[in-house]
Amino acid sequence: MAPQKDFEIKLCEEEGIDTKRIITRDELVTSDDCMFIATGLTSGAYCHHVKVGVDADGRYMTTDTVVLSGSVGNIRRVQTTLHV
Repeated sequence: MAPQKDFEIKLCEEEGIDTKRIITRDELVTSDDCMFIATGLTSGAYCHHVKVGVDADGRYMTTDTVVLSGSVGNIRRVQTTLHV
């Protein structure tokens, strides 16, 4: 955990959470029956095709989602265009 604001640090302290402790992958995920899903609102290392623009129908935003399946080992990418 990396609390950013004073009230977040205080809440962690009140709950006895050690914010300096590094939690391992095996502690977070205890089974292969899992999924990891991330949607990018800006382009970056994992989500590449994120953009905002205007077309004939008006303004739009395109997001890029990565879906990883632990049990099957599939990696999927989902691109979604939203008219805003």
